[in-house]
Amino acid sequence: ITCFQTATNDETHKLVMKYENRLPIYDGLDGAGNGPRYCPSIYKKVQRFPDREGHNCFLEPEGLNTNLVYPNGMSGPYPQEIQQLILRTMTGLENVEIVRPGYDVEYDFVNPQTLTHTL
Repeated sequence: ITCFQTATNDETHKLVMKYENRLPIYDGLDGAGNGPRYCPSIYKKVQRFPDREGHNCFLEPEGLNTNLVYPNGMSGPYPQEIQQLILRTMTGLENVEIVRPGYDVEYDFVNPQTLTHTL
């Protein structure tokens, strides 16, 4: 399977930060939610590393018999139209169309010993 690579740039980063007010409260606006350490959202990458010129995005086919491509490294819960604006700033994705928008995952934990049969 052939994969490709592109990267974010200054224009991408400006849009990511411009629309931080459109993020769920756990991620944007100084939220304290916990996402996966190994795969932070594009917002968290841009926020944590403001001096970086770009972040990698690996374009991975979703299967052998499909034209769908997953932009690995670009997760984020922005509205679909904002995601498309962000992706289109990247080399090779200027005309990209989103089939399924990306999303974020927030982890939470409940000690199972505190649960009762009624939940």
